Formats: sequence, structure tokens, C-alpha cells
Amino acid sequence: MIAVRAGGRVLEYTASGADRFARELPARVWGQVPVADVPDATIPECGTGSCRFRLPRGDVVLALAAEAPCDGATIVASPLPLRGRCNAPAVVDRFSVLDDGATSIALTANGIEKVTDRAVRGDRPWLISGRVPVAASRLPPAQTE
Repeated sequence: MIAVRAGGRVLEYTASGADRFARELPARVWGQVPVADVPDATIPECGTGSCRFRLPRGDVVLALAAEAPCDGATIVASPLPLRGRCNAPAVVDRFSVLDDGATSIALTANGIEKVTDRAVRGDRPWLISGRVPVAASRLPPAQTE
């Protein structure tokens, strides 16, 4: 689930397959406005596969397709693996969430503030990053499978 909060409104994108809790939580916290239902004046640049939010402190791109343009963006968020394709100061994609867990990025007067679940709560079993080495088992190999 990806949400952009700007001007007192929350615009969200929820990928197919998201569980009910993930779909309902934003409504409980902020209220929600699905991206498809937002007037064009609120999102001046929405096209097939992406939306570009022009905010006072920088552009935020929601990349929903592999070929989504992300040039010049300050923040890029995507449910897809971007594999370094977008060169923005802050990028959150499928793999960064696997590495760091839930992520919040804010454009503030001091710059970009990024907070991740891993940074706040430490390593958790459900964060499957390759950065956390798995200890070798000291048990003998199983006789059979």
C-alpha cells in the first residue's frame, strides 16, 4: 500500500492482493481518497502507469508500471522492483520494503526525512533482507527429508 498525503488529503494506491487490514487502515488513520477518484486539479500529471504529485518541496512519483517516468522526482514510490532505474534522493520500491519494512518519507523544511521499520524497531524475522546473516545450524544433517 502506498499513500501520499498533501494539502490535507490522502491519496492511496493499494495493490491487488492486499489484505483487508492493509486496505482499511488508512481510512481509520487519515480517511482515504482512491487515486482514480481524485480530480485532475489535485493530481496534475496522472497517466498510464504513474502519477506525479507536484508539491512545494519537490515532486513525488507513484510508479505503477516498469516504464513509468521518474526523472526529476524527489521521491519515487512503487509496488514494483525498480532495480535502481529511478535516480531520486528517496526511492521506496518492492525490494526496499523487503529490506527495511514499512517506510515513511516526509518532505520537510529540513529536507527529506525517511523512517523505516528496521531503523525504529531493529531486525525482525519478517524482514528478509540479505543484510542479516543467517547463523549456520549446529545440528547434524537430517537422515531423511
